[in-house]
Amino acid sequence: IRSLQERPISVPMPKLYQEHLPVAELGMRSCANMSVFSEGEPLVFVICAPVNDGKIRYGIKNTLSGEIFKGRLEISRDCNCFRLDFSQCGMGPGHYECKVFIKGNALSCFFGIVAKTDRCAVADSPFAVDHASAWHVKSENRRDYARLLGLSGVKWARERIRLSDIYNDGVQYRFENYDEAFSYIKAEGIKITVCFHDVPEALCCRNGLSVSSLSAVRSFAREIGRHFDGAVDAWEIWNEQD
Repeated sequence: IRSLQERPISVPMPKLYQEHLPVAELGMRSCANMSVFSEGEPLVFVICAPVNDGKIRYGIKNTLSGEIFKGRLEISRDCNCFRLDFSQCGMGPGHYECKVFIKGNALSCFFGIVAKTDRCAVADSPFAVDHASAWHVKSENRRDYARLLGLSGVKWARERIRLSDIYNDGVQYRFENYDEAFSYIKAEGIKITVCFHDVPEALCCRNGLSVSSLSAVRSFAREIGRHFDGAVDAWEIWNEQD
């Protein structure tokens, strides 16, 4: 294998292993379950594609900050399946994309690296998973969904409340949907932060973007605060600019 590296010498090359296997279909996959690697474990990808000219290009990109490195490799022309091992390339926890370019084909695989499980954990993490189960999860699936959160080690879940879901004319409030969703999360020992946003029709200005009565919003906030006392651990007032 001859390296035609296009990145700093201080960053190790990925290891390449050639194989000759029946190729059912063109593709690329990671060797980790759900493409989630633990920090320090082998970071290996399997690529199935004919290499007609003996050359491949590869690149690793952090999906937040951009390209980390790229390079080229020369391998046997008759190779139809190979593995790339990036274990020695020093990537820490994060979300990445691996791309491999073979003449006529561009293959891609998104993957994540999570911190070692034996690292010191923050007992009360300030970060929350944006869960929104009251909106996106069917009632019959909410218990299992919350259980999955509990098993993953999540400490906080971010839920959403639409004012228009539970507010009609300021007289009748409808909490049932949220009561059920929140109860399953709390049963897993997970704290809940709730963001309430949008503008119900009864409080909407003509522009459709702002409220016509701040006192009505205050009454609404007071009412949901009382109702969810003990169930909700933190509140967010509105979401982004809406």
